[in-house]
Amino acid sequence: MRRDPEVVDVETAPGSMPSRRRRLALLAVVWILLIYHVGIGALSMFFPLVTAEFAGSFYGTRLELDAQSEYMLKALGMYALFVASVLGIAVRDPERYRALLVAVAGLQLLRAFSRLAYFDVLSSGLEVPMGRNALNVALLVAEAAVLIACSRSVPTPPA
Repeated sequence: MRRDPEVVDVETAPGSMPSRRRRLALLAVVWILLIYHVGIGALSMFFPLVTAEFAGSFYGTRLELDAQSEYMLKALGMYALFVASVLGIAVRDPERYRALLVAVAGLQLLRAFSRLAYFDVLSSGLEVPMGRNALNVALLVAEAAVLIACSRSVPTPPA
């Protein structure tokens, strides 16, 4: 089999996950994030009451809807749909759009940092318990880790 000299073969590195499994893990995480962001984005924009209930069960929050929080939910929904569109581009060709995957990983890490740095606000404002917050932080970091680790092994497209 012919090997491209510009492609690092991480498949032969000790302890590395074979590239096929890395690609499947990467695609699974990207699809899960894409579907989640489409769902939560649409819910947030069009069904804020359902979004508040979903957030209560999924994130452990307690959100009282008023005009301000409803508007913020709609704005967050737009951002979620934007992230979904970025993921939609990247999932079609992760090798070509690796930079987008790294950007989404960066966003997930920023979200994890925010949950830790501003836990007092999260706890007092949305009544999120520390254990639930820790679980959400771990999930965000795991998502970012898969996006970064698995996308680093995909071949870089020729310039």
